[in-house]
Amino acid sequence: MNIINFYVNNKMSSLKSLKDYIYDIDYNFYYNDGKNLYPITRKEYKKQTGERDYIVDKLRNSRYPYQNNDYFFLKLNNDFYTPIDWKIYNLVKFFWDNGFKGYSSEQGHKFNPSNIAFNFKYNKNLILYIESIFDKKNIEIYDYVFADLEITKIHQIRSELNLKILNEKKKIIYIRKEILKEKTLINIQFRPEIIDWIYHFLNLKIPDHSKAHTGGRVISKRWMEKFKKNIVED
Repeated sequence: MNIINFYVNNKMSSLKSLKDYIYDIDYNFYYNDGKNLYPITRKEYKKQTGERDYIVDKLRNSRYPYQNNDYFFLKLNNDFYTPIDWKIYNLVKFFWDNGFKGYSSEQGHKFNPSNIAFNFKYNKNLILYIESIFDKKNIEIYDYVFADLEITKIHQIRSELNLKILNEKKKIIYIRKEILKEKTLINIQFRPEIIDWIYHFLNLKIPDHSKAHTGGRVISKRWMEKFKKNIVED
């Protein structure tokens, strides 16, 4: 297992890695002291976190409730939202405002580059648009056909490219085009340490972290099953 996969598989391996107040998809609320989970009421959760019912429900019913990083909401359609990592929110919004709708994103960390994913079917001019902004010489494009590969092999290839992007530092933007069985994706990737530079280059405002919602509040059923033995009932 390479270092990236080790980090991904272990970043939530203990209660110490979770927030102090959390809830699951079934609206069971808990206080986490790092060793055990103590059931609390929704009222107590709101009191301790300052979150209103509106935010609790909005995240729980969003496209991706298990948002780990602090975030802002992006409206997809009607009253359906997706959380976007706070630091790249205005970058994602920039692409939306120019007709390219990214549906998932990650601001990155020391083991993963920043990533904004698009469905190629609805964004056929995206690569040309990226090239017009950053110049072809600053962009590297990778084409992968994943339709017949096992998921473990796909993860391995992605991890190897992620490591290359983080270490190579030759290009500004890396574009990973993936042909899967059910769709074709375009992933725009870049090193997290140049996010501020990209904002400056595009003349965009860096989001105010202090106004973002706290991530890591909703825990998946998979992780609740893992920590079920740590629940302390009255």
